[in-house]
Amino acid sequence: MPISLNNSNISVQYNTGCNYIIETVKSDVFVRDTRTDISSNLFAEPSVVPSRTPVTTGNHKTLNFAYISPLIYDFTNYNTEATWKSYVATIPNFTYFLDSFPGTVQDPDAIWAGSENIGWVQLILPSGYNNVSVFYGHGIFVSSSYVRLLINGVEKSRAPLNGTITYSQTYIAGDILRIEEGTATMTANIIITLTNPTTYTLTFPFRTSVDVNNNSNLILQGNYNVNVGHPTSSLLPDITNTSNMLIPLPLSRTSNVSVRYHLLNPIKTTEGAQWTYTSNNPNVYHLGNVGIGTTSPEYNLDVRGTIYSSIGGYTGSTLTTWSITSDRRIKENIVKASYEKCLENVNKIELYNFNFKDNCVNTNDKHQLGFIAQEVREVYPKAVKVNKMILNTNETIDDILTLNTTQIDYTLYGAVKNLIEKIDNIDIGLENLGSNITYNKDLIKNTSNIFSIITSNISITTSNIFIGTSNISITTSNISIKTSNIFIGTSNIPIETSNIPIETSNIPIESSNIPITSSNISIESSNISIESSNISIESSNISIN
Repeated sequence: MPISLNNSNISVQYNTGCNYIIETVKSDVFVRDTRTDISSNLFAEPSVVPSRTPVTTGNHKTLNFAYISPLIYDFTNYNTEATWKSYVATIPNFTYFLDSFPGTVQDPDAIWAGSENIGWVQLILPSGYNNVSVFYGHGIFVSSSYVRLLINGVEKSRAPLNGTITYSQTYIAGDILRIEEGTATMTANIIITLTNPTTYTLTFPFRTSVDVNNNSNLILQGNYNVNVGHPTSSLLPDITNTSNMLIPLPLSRTSNVSVRYHLLNPIKTTEGAQWTYTSNNPNVYHLGNVGIGTTSPEYNLDVRGTIYSSIGGYTGSTLTTWSITSDRRIKENIVKASYEKCLENVNKIELYNFNFKDNCVNTNDKHQLGFIAQEVREVYPKAVKVNKMILNTNETIDDILTLNTTQIDYTLYGAVKNLIEKIDNIDIGLENLGSNITYNKDLIKNTSNIFSIITSNISITTSNIFIGTSNISITTSNISIKTSNIFIGTSNIPIETSNIPIETSNIPIESSNIPITSSNISIESSNISIESSNISIESSNISIN
């Protein structure tokens, strides 16, 4: 099987005599411009936030990001006048005007100037840092007294009465920090902290040839985060960097990051290249979009076909699914799905616990939860495809069934919607039932004398339930009521009945030993029609008073 390389194409000839051409697609690759006849033609230089000033060397500029330990002036441990003054003498460009120092009887942790003078301490802020943080406080005071902080004569903050405060801001070397008191005392436990930022945003608006520490000839574009710390620092693409010039850089082994950028625009190579590989960097990477099945990739990885992975994949984001095209503008014949049908289909598909057989899948967890493709195919034929699978033993299954659970996911949504509708309908029915039930609490009194009625194995126990009825039509047929030993006591019961048609037929009533005592019962009846046929009443021992 001879293989020959001709320009950018690879020719493969099989023993069968067939020839195949594999076309290698070239992409634009930019490298540093090595011309010496011009010194600069870079479209725009990079910017840094917070700002840094680059150092120019020939046709290069260098931005240095160095980790500098904070400089702290802490007066907390100097609690006498002698130790306080001794410590102050070690601080460059620190001056003061004070009469009283720590250790005095009046306020042992305070400093101030007497005789109604304004006492103050002052520091000319040094170079090498660009942020200052000051902890200070207000001690003994009288009305209208104050302790305040000023930068270059401008008040920036005041300490609360008999309290402390911390103030921070950026500064320029030579700015004057001053803390002063007026008819008050200020705490002697002042803490002044000078720092540099540890995070910077470095932006390359155009492709720029860059050296970062030991990584040379890089082409960077977009936003990058520079993180300086001890003992390691890094330069990584910002999450908003959507450029195709992303080159993540490893952590630096030092606490400094040096970015040296070329002042000439990078140029395309004359021959182009698809992949980049060097003996110093075993990683194979591409500087542009990669297309599989397309010569015009629109994304970092553009695949026009099916992707297969033997062990799955990982994502650095919180997304658990792929984004799909779902725009209404590309759809037609849009009809609402039957949620009832979705619930029905969910009931048809079973979920199983199972184990994968050895040498079939690449997983350490063989205990799985899922579906059986053959069963799903009976409900969703389009969700199951026939493919070829190569086992770990190199055996091949030519008709392995694969399952796309997308339709099942949508069906579950429809089934849940259907259950929601059912629950809503039940709630509405309960509300309507509740609105038709009324009762009067004043009519329910003196619960005693329980009635027991047995009809077709139904036992109802009621006690002293008074019911007022009007315009009630009752049709009873073939109702057998057996009553025995029923005691009914009625007194002071007014009952108004009108327009009550009652049809009774085939009602055998057996009653025995029924004493009924009634007094003061008034019954008004009008328009009462009673049809009775085949009514047999057996009564014995019925006494009516």
